[in-house]
Amino acid sequence: MADRLINNLIPHSKPTIRKNELQNTLNCMITDYIGPGDLVRQFEKSLSSALNGFFVKTTSSGLTAFFLILKLLDIKPGDQIILPSYAPLKLLNVLSYFQAEPVVVDKEAGDYAPSFEAVEKKMNPRVKAILLVPLFGQPIHTEKYSTFKVPVIEDAAQSFGSEFQGRKSGSRAEFSFLSFYATKLITTGGTGGAVVCQNPEDYQRLISLSADEPSETQKTTYPFYMSDLQASMGIAQLTSIDELIQSRQKIADFYDSKMKIAGKETQPLFIDRKFSYYRYIIKSGLDIEESLQLFKNYGIDARKPIQTPIHRFLSLEKKEFPETEKAFRENISVPIYPTLKKSDAELIGKIITKV
Repeated sequence: MADRLINNLIPHSKPTIRKNELQNTLNCMITDYIGPGDLVRQFEKSLSSALNGFFVKTTSSGLTAFFLILKLLDIKPGDQIILPSYAPLKLLNVLSYFQAEPVVVDKEAGDYAPSFEAVEKKMNPRVKAILLVPLFGQPIHTEKYSTFKVPVIEDAAQSFGSEFQGRKSGSRAEFSFLSFYATKLITTGGTGGAVVCQNPEDYQRLISLSADEPSETQKTTYPFYMSDLQASMGIAQLTSIDELIQSRQKIADFYDSKMKIAGKETQPLFIDRKFSYYRYIIKSGLDIEESLQLFKNYGIDARKPIQTPIHRFLSLEKKEFPETEKAFRENISVPIYPTLKKSDAELIGKIITKV
């Protein structure tokens, strides 16, 4: 944030905090109870309603939610988890704790799903789960990976609010996790997350696993709590989610119109998918560093949406990941959020046609 202020750049991401959020959090503070309580339960119930009635347990972050899912699956050292290379590196932190082995695959050519063919080739008895990471508010066909007969986990941190064939991201896998970080589609005041699961038995185990104190049946617990203060903001944000998505879509439509006039490629659209427009991605026709510098010269904080693909971080052969390499060389994320000024959007719309 300091760099943005010094350079006076249009921020790449910003939370949308309005009167309802401020009023809800103020009301919570006035009650003198801000720890985990009734508002957390209300937020979980609202999330469940938004996700086809699936079971929801809030957590302190998206990564702690992922941690709890791997605990539910009893992941042990040497177990393998398949995941795409074009995904946030922070996911490896959780796998490292379990001493689980990441089995990294390329992305599909048409979207950000893991290559189905690559997943099929990597399947073996040591694989205990497949992690799907739909990016940028673009949902993927989650259900087809269930054919591999291992648990499918959906990282819906960036795709919450999107839909595939009428089913919402976060409610289409055996397990999903959400993030309510400051710049996500909705936030709970900086951090926060949730586990989503379909099976009531898994949910009861999750409650025991995340209890405040150990018990005779659960000797070690992981109380990664969300507070009522956080939940109060989440409740207000969730009631406005359709409006937040519409605001983002309006900006995306404006960018699309500028790109089409310039004869540039726009984000792919699918008739069976509803985007939540968490990010707006353009493909640079120039060297990506030159493109990023051009944005900076015009006072725009544009970024690589994935700073380092996982296969590069792990020093794996680049030739095994052609689609990920292509996305890494070309993809640029530009500002798109409800509070983006019209004049700033117009400037961005002008510059995206130059790269």
